[in-house]
Amino acid sequence: MKKLITFLFLTLLGLQGFAQTLSPKVSPSSGGYATGNNGVSLSWTMGETFTTTLSGGGQLLSQGEQQPEIDLLTGSTATSVCAGSSFSVPYTANGYADAGNVFTAQLSDASGSFATAVDIGTATATLSGTIAATIPAGTPAGSGYRVRVVSGNPARAAADNGVNITVNALVQYYVDADGDGYTNGTEQFCSGNTIPQGYSDVSNGDDCNDYDAGVHEPVLY
Repeated sequence: MKKLITFLFLTLLGLQGFAQTLSPKVSPSSGGYATGNNGVSLSWTMGETFTTTLSGGGQLLSQGEQQPEIDLLTGSTATSVCAGSSFSVPYTANGYADAGNVFTAQLSDASGSFATAVDIGTATATLSGTIAATIPAGTPAGSGYRVRVVSGNPARAAADNGVNITVNALVQYYVDADGDGYTNGTEQFCSGNTIPQGYSDVSNGDDCNDYDAGVHEPVLY
């Protein structure tokens, strides 16, 4: 008896050393567990990916169907952007199978809430990648924005990028190519930048010759 116990103990150690690890993990949609009269236990799960049946010594074991675990993570993004500008939103995705799946980058409100999230870019894919996103031009300035990535099939929402994003509003600067203090026309620039060379933040009338600092329209009141 002592020899038999020692043999069983060594056998269990050997089985443990060669235990199988499934990759990817499974996320069952349903399943069960049963023990037969011969002491053999069987657990099963139902999902998407079919796993073959094993046989040996006249015994059959069906491993059933299993659904790969879905992982979706939002990567690091720029922390300061301008309304109307484009930037990249990287993401990591594992376990997706539907070729028509769409990943969507979403922008929170200025306090980091996704209750009224705004879609800012998409990518049709099943693998990790980068979404080309654009901040809507009318986005209010703020320093508490976040970005996250969601998938369409299966529907998953990743945690956000983990760092606040500052969105700078668009402001008007006035063309003053000759630097005479008289402006001519307007253009929009990001408020997070300094005044661009050749522009002014003051609107004081049209410059009839914006290439000659000595020639300009007088300001009439």
